[in-house]
Amino acid sequence: MRAALMDPERVWDTAVALGDLGGKMLHACSHMSISRNTVQGGQKINMIPDAVHIDVDIRTLPGQDTDYVRAELKAAIGDLADQVDIEVLSDRSASRSPQDTPMWGVIESAVKAADPTARVHPGLIVGGTDARYYRPHGATVYGAGIFSPSIDMADFGSRFHGNNERIDLESLRLVTDFWGRIVRGFDETNQP
Repeated sequence: MRAALMDPERVWDTAVALGDLGGKMLHACSHMSISRNTVQGGQKINMIPDAVHIDVDIRTLPGQDTDYVRAELKAAIGDLADQVDIEVLSDRSASRSPQDTPMWGVIESAVKAADPTARVHPGLIVGGTDARYYRPHGATVYGAGIFSPSIDMADFGSRFHGNNERIDLESLRLVTDFWGRIVRGFDETNQP
């Protein structure tokens, strides 16, 4: 599997093979994504608008900066690129936190307490988090949680920003215990 994920020619086939949620997550993590979310133009149904405004949500990968995004947009727009004004509303590049920190060790310990066979791995999140505001100021930020093994990833993933963001009682117990262990872990190691 790892070899397939490292080979750009095989990522799409691997995403399809993973099925619904796993494939969607892998696909979103493999490239910059652009979502056209609002389009505004014109005043009347029988008139061609003199201008159209399109707002897009762009999620970059680490290493893809504003210049990269502009070049990709211009390539996608093609021959009309000279007639389009691109205005950057928010410029927050993808970021990451290192693994060689006391916090990572405390998270690993808290995960092992819940499941001794579990392993903690870094991952790429395709959504936005508040980490983008804290990391530029030197903060180490991780997203972590433990959820019930009775909930598969497809069901879990369907709950984000859906019409039912419920969480089951077992997951609530597991994640509450997990965060309690993290707080106690920092207290025990006298970490700030």
